[in-house]
Parts: sequence; C-alpha cells; structure tokens
Amino acid sequence: MLLAISACSFNRDEEVMMDWHTSPKPQAIMPGNIAGKTVVRQYAYNNMENWRPYGNQKCRVFYRRDIVVDFDYGDKDMSRGDIVYHVVPGSVRGHRLSRIVAFGEERVRIKEGQLYINGKVLDTFYGRFQHKGMDLKQYIDLRKRIDRDKSEAHVMRMKKQCKVNMREIIVPQGHVFVVDDDWVNAYDSKQFGALPTEYIKGKVIGYVAGKEQKHKKNIPL
Repeated sequence: MLLAISACSFNRDEEVMMDWHTSPKPQAIMPGNIAGKTVVRQYAYNNMENWRPYGNQKCRVFYRRDIVVDFDYGDKDMSRGDIVYHVVPGSVRGHRLSRIVAFGEERVRIKEGQLYINGKVLDTFYGRFQHKGMDLKQYIDLRKRIDRDKSEAHVMRMKKQCKVNMREIIVPQGHVFVVDDDWVNAYDSKQFGALPTEYIKGKVIGYVAGKEQKHKKNIPL
C-alpha cells in the first residue's frame, strides 16, 4: 500500500456517501442472550476503541472484554460498517477485529485522513481518522486538559498520523477493504491491503456486558 504523510477534514462541496445505520456504540449483550452465538474470550488489542462517554478515559469497548461473534455470516450478509472477526493476512498476529468500508470493484482512497469510496467522501464516524473515539482537535484538547505541558511530543505525533494519505486502489473481487476504528493503533487494509472474504470468520455482534477483565490474554486462534 502506498501511504504517505501529507488536516483531517474534507471540502463540504464534495459528493458524500453516508451510513445512517451503523452506530458508533457497540452493543452490550447480557450473558443470557448469547444463545446461538460464539463468545471469544478477551480481545487483546485496542484497535477498535471507538466510543467512550465524554471525558471518561476508563471506558473500554472491546479491549479486554469477551466479544460475541456470529459465525453464521457470509458474503451475502456483509454490509458497509460491519465489524468482522478475521484472520490477518501474512502475519502471526492471529485474528483481529476490523470494520468493512469497501467491497470488491469499489475504489478506495485516503486523503489527509479521510476515506473516499468511488470518489465520494465516506461521511461517517468510521470514515476518517480518529483515536479513542475522538478526532484530532477533540483529542488534543483533552490531552492538554489532563497532561498540560507533558503532551506536546504526543500531540505532534498525532498531527503527523492524522494526515495520512493513500493512493486510490480498486478492491479486487472476493475481497473487502477493512479499517480499524482507532487509526493510531490500527493494523488493517491500510497496511496489509484488501482482505480476502474467506479470511472473515464472523460478524461481531457486541461484547459481553459486565466489567472489563484486568489481565491481558490473547484471543484463541
């Protein structure tokens, strides 16, 4: 993938593609309502931390929680915005969660931290750079409040990461382009390219309601 450093916004006169159906808040599922689904014990990565109550940095979503996956999920069921549980291509990293943003034969581009699909701005919460559920300005404002003068180096690194660009590619048939919600902690199609659909093992329904686990463990292969 051709990535380069080039603010994380777009021209409002550009044509847009919306997603009115996908919520940024994952579903908390009570243990008694999991029948027929599969629980994957404790997700070990923080690449999908996309929603937190304002100012509450202790709130976790998938990280260190048991996630609920529907393995009865195939190509015909896939929708833009779905979070999927998939094998990581060419890696020993095992399985990860990522979000589908584009399908076979669609054109994908990233311009200054903004995703474009078929030349249209993907105008939704997962269509642009974010870290811990915040855009660059929100995150910098928060860091300045909690860290004061200690945050300058981190803020400079965030500004650089925000302005990522990727040349336009065409997603091959039988593949999808997946992106993690937290771009800072991501390992997704921006790095390994389009994901073959056979690598997708299931759709993430949510996480098991309850307290997050304290000890980090890898999820099973």
